[in-house]
Amino acid sequence: EQLYTEFRTLLALLEGNSDQIPATLQEFWPYYDDMIDHRLESTEAVRVILYRLFANVPAPPLLRSHPAVWAAGRAVAGPVAAAVTIASLPESFCRRVALPDLPGARALMHGAYLTTGFATRLLPNSWMRIGSFMSLLDPDHAGGPGPWEDVRRKAGQAAAMLRLLTPAPDEVNQATRSADQFFAEVLDQTGDGYLAWPDLAAMAREIATRLDLDEQAEERLYNAYAAWWRELQTNLDADGDGRVTRQEYAASAASLPSFGLVKVADVLFDVTDVDEDQTIDAQEYQTLFRTAFHRDLLTGGGDGYSRSAFVRQFLSFMSGQQHSVAYTSLLS
Repeated sequence: EQLYTEFRTLLALLEGNSDQIPATLQEFWPYYDDMIDHRLESTEAVRVILYRLFANVPAPPLLRSHPAVWAAGRAVAGPVAAAVTIASLPESFCRRVALPDLPGARALMHGAYLTTGFATRLLPNSWMRIGSFMSLLDPDHAGGPGPWEDVRRKAGQAAAMLRLLTPAPDEVNQATRSADQFFAEVLDQTGDGYLAWPDLAAMAREIATRLDLDEQAEERLYNAYAAWWRELQTNLDADGDGRVTRQEYAASAASLPSFGLVKVADVLFDVTDVDEDQTIDAQEYQTLFRTAFHRDLLTGGGDGYSRSAFVRQFLSFMSGQQHSVAYTSLLS
């Protein structure tokens, strides 16, 4: 269930929402069965992935000076990769679209999985990091711009976002204890004792006004808040009256932040980072919070406020886990 929740969060970050798949793991399995048994087709894209994708993969930088070696290895590995992939697919789908059932393919598949499993347990943890893996593929560009640098950066960003999803165990009780007070001081913008869309819209309006956002950026911010509100309704509105009570919020505060809130944080960073250098500098920080850029909030040796640090503090504040003078002055 945790893996599925994190996957939906990652999907929301990549695609802008996670509506393509069901909200819960229990709802997913019937969807999965229906997709496999009735909806998936053997299209040209499937055939490219199974039979021709590996044949067109360029050599990694490590083997670019040895094209013959890469071509020979690819000629052998291509059919093996296709056989393992086909053997990994559900049998009902393979039968329906008449994919070949090659002798020994399933044994090969299980052997590949077992070998990978043993390798991840026996190899040092440092070898499992994305940066180490990318450096093996591209040793000439281990520390700077290169053909793999964008992939490495994106993978690092995704990993950082996933680490934000689950609060540490010692933070959960604190989140529950402070949820009631946080609800009254921050979330209930209208002061009517409930959390509803006007409360979240008021937060978005204050941020948009503070940053003097253009129409496109303001719409993106409101859409992120609207997505978070829909998620809050789904998960916290137990009686279905279209609003969340203080009790409903306090009872579930420990399960926050969720992927909707992560998206709000990500958009907030983007609209604050006006020079798009992936760092909140002192001027950008002051524009948003109208307060000093405190040294204790800096990361990376004082060079700026990184996306992961910015998002982490926003999520901790919005889930009632951590007090922040800056966010309190902005949203209370």
